Amino acid sequence: MKSRFLGLLATAVLLANLACGGGSGSAPPPKTPPTVQSFSASPNPVYPGDLLTLSWTVTGNPTVSISGLGTMHGTSIRIYPTVTTTYELTAQNTDGSATARVTVQMDPHSPPPVISSFSAALSAGGHGSTQLNVLPGEPVWLAWEVSGATHLSVSGVGAVDYTHWVQVNPAATTTYTLTATNGVSSSTASVTVFVPKHSVFNNAA
Repeated sequence: MKSRFLGLLATAVLLANLACGGGSGSAPPPKTPPTVQSFSASPNPVYPGDLLTLSWTVTGNPTVSISGLGTMHGTSIRIYPTVTTTYELTAQNTDGSATARVTVQMDPHSPPPVISSFSAALSAGGHGSTQLNVLPGEPVWLAWEVSGATHLSVSGVGAVDYTHWVQVNPAATTTYTLTATNGVSSSTASVTVFVPKHSVFNNAA
């Protein structure tokens, strides 16, 4: 009887140890979901199209992504926003995720874009002029240098990008106007390509 009682007591102690995490098993490691300690934009507000830096600090060795920008590497990224935008940062690891947001505002007092030059030339990269004589249909390269703009267009051509030049083939004398805008203000500059009725002219000037 005594041995049976001792056996039941030992079994009860073993079951109690197992219930409390004792025995040969071990408790699972604590979960460590990521945290976003900071997420900021500088400068903010910013002029449309100007350089802005998004910076962040996270813990938990997560994968970091930002809405509209994709997966991030490092702790910052340089962007050139043109409109007011809210960016959401998501930090995620196997134990969970965390988010943070920052809204980048456009400065309403943005200065107008600066058109440093706008000229016409007989070849890409050639010497440009604000007045040029050509034969009807002869290729002409319009070139420009612009800063502080988010959108460029040339009359008779349409929207252009920042490749700094576009080819045209005027059949008659044409004045081309470059318009640079930044969502707040705009600037313009013009060049005239002369197509004389007679083909004798001099471009040396």
